[in-house]
Amino acid sequence: MSEVETIATLNHISEVSGMFMSIWVSFTFGYLTVAYFLDTVLTRFQCLCTSVLYAVTASYAATAVIAHVQAWHEVRTRSENLYNNLQLMTSDAGWEWGFIFFLTLGTITSLYFMYDVRRRGMTRAS
Repeated sequence: MSEVETIATLNHISEVSGMFMSIWVSFTFGYLTVAYFLDTVLTRFQCLCTSVLYAVTASYAATAVIAHVQAWHEVRTRSENLYNNLQLMTSDAGWEWGFIFFLTLGTITSLYFMYDVRRRGMTRAS
């Protein structure tokens, strides 16, 4: 692969990774909005269905982001290109572990947010 092809591939992988990251953010924002505004209005079954649907779709988007970050590093390390001279673009920068930590913690925190809002809402209702 030439340097130009490598850079084009890296840019494409970055765009797709960014797309999946924005999907994850959209899912999470939507889920948190539902949790906040419909706390006690949802039945237990509706809350469970919403939470499972969110966990599956957010996990899918997070896995896609992480896989594309790994693919980006793999393509970058297999060929010499201008990104090799940028310290921020190396795998030593911790991109993979940063995304794994951020997306996993964000998903778990969102699920806990739903639980906490419903628990507090049930307390207020009684």
